[in-house]
Amino acid sequence: MRLPIKTLLFLLNLWLAFAVTAHAADAPALVFKFRTVNVPRATGTWVHGINNAGVIVGPYTDKANVCRSFILDGGKLTKLNDPKGTCTQANNLSPNGPVSVVGSYQPPNRGGAPEGFLYARGKFTDIPGPRVRLSPSPTVSMIKAI
Repeated sequence: MRLPIKTLLFLLNLWLAFAVTAHAADAPALVFKFRTVNVPRATGTWVHGINNAGVIVGPYTDKANVCRSFILDGGKLTKLNDPKGTCTQANNLSPNGPVSVVGSYQPPNRGGAPEGFLYARGKFTDIPGPRVRLSPSPTVSMIKAI
């Protein structure tokens, strides 16, 4: 007796679903630890990156409504502000090894175009990018930059 192809495919899919479910049941349970991160005297704090050692980076807004950034390594808070401009935005960091942070800052007199940076070993290094001027329609500016 031959089974119709549809029945055979159904039984094959059923067996595959069972096998995947049985294998997933053997996976270790994921454990997440949450904590609140607040930069002292900030009106808002955001986390943009966490590496494998638990070092946290991100931006915060101070009481003067200026955006700045931080590195939180264990209990040590380091404020990260590029000396060449304002509104330093730390976006991510190296997953392992010495802490290296990438982000952007707002240079003076640039008309809205941010500059990229790498922060490593206590020094800022610019990462040049396209020079665009943001307009009320950012998508148009982005298309012009490409």
